[in-house]
Amino acid sequence: MRARAGRGGHSRDARLRLATLEGNLAAHDAQIRQTTIQRDTTQQTTAAGVSDARAQIAAAEAAIEVAAHQADLARADFARADPQLGQGAISRQLWDHARSTQLQQDAALRQARAQLEVRRAALTQATAQLGQVSMLEQHIEVLRAERAALAAQADQVSQEIADRTLRAPCDGIVDITFIHAGDYVQAGQWLMMMHDPDDVWVEANVKETAVGSVRVGQPASVTVDAYPELVLHGRVLRVGNAATNQFALLPSPNPSGNFTKITQRVPVRIAIDKPEHPLQPGLMVEVSIDVAH
Repeated sequence: MRARAGRGGHSRDARLRLATLEGNLAAHDAQIRQTTIQRDTTQQTTAAGVSDARAQIAAAEAAIEVAAHQADLARADFARADPQLGQGAISRQLWDHARSTQLQQDAALRQARAQLEVRRAALTQATAQLGQVSMLEQHIEVLRAERAALAAQADQVSQEIADRTLRAPCDGIVDITFIHAGDYVQAGQWLMMMHDPDDVWVEANVKETAVGSVRVGQPASVTVDAYPELVLHGRVLRVGNAATNQFALLPSPNPSGNFTKITQRVPVRIAIDKPEHPLQPGLMVEVSIDVAH
């Protein structure tokens, strides 16, 4: 895989697309909240309307029972009064009163029945509002599905940005760069060297005749040629598992069988406490390890 080192034009486009997707996500979240509030309000209003309509129907039915009873009484009174008028047993005024009462009660009964139909229509209308609640719920589901699709796209763009971003393992100082803007790089190619000024350590090559006494955690003192009067303190962090000749770029084989014994060196890493002066990588130092502790 080859990539071009540049000023991040593709990453900039990806970040713009990510910002657009994040804006759409925020808009969908707001619309979902608004629709949810509208659904809850509609549901509460509809439930109250249905309950009120049912209560009104119950009241209208009770009113019909009363009106029907009153109408029956009025008809019975007029049925008794009507023949008595012809017989001269009652006055015309009493007959008119009985007739008027009957007509009034019949009208009241018809009005009560009409009122019941109105209440039933109100219940039907209130019940129909439940369909509005279902429609809002479906709309919320559609919005959530769209949001999930947008979130997946945002994750994809975020991963694309992450794939195009090289992150250093720590905050530090760049010592040297091996590429320039516009160069093509390959996977595994060295791009730059850097170091962490807060994580200072010394690599000392200790003779194999002395490394046997070195242990992790032993105190050490270090003098730096760049600062002759400065004495640094630290501790042994790691003792190498092989001599330095095993890591030589060009190892020296011995095909002739002749052998000259040479004292080998073992790398020992010493962690340095935070120094008073900045130390640059590659400085020459002298190390003293207190093997008695």
